[in-house]
Amino acid sequence: MMVDDIQPQTNIEWLWTLDLIGLSWEILRYRRLKNRILDAHRVAAIKAILRRLDGEGDAG
Repeated sequence: MMVDDIQPQTNIEWLWTLDLIGLSWEILRYRRLKNRILDAHRVAAIKAILRRLDGEGDAG
């Protein structure tokens, strides 16, 4: 779809287009990875915050 939209004519335009496509896929992969990491640690983070708010584990 990007090639259809950009319609590269020269070799340089083709290289830029291929770089753009590669970077777009990389961004999508990083976003998925970030979401998986957040999903995996969300419960533990919420528990830690709630413990702090309750004062649990407070030595003073």
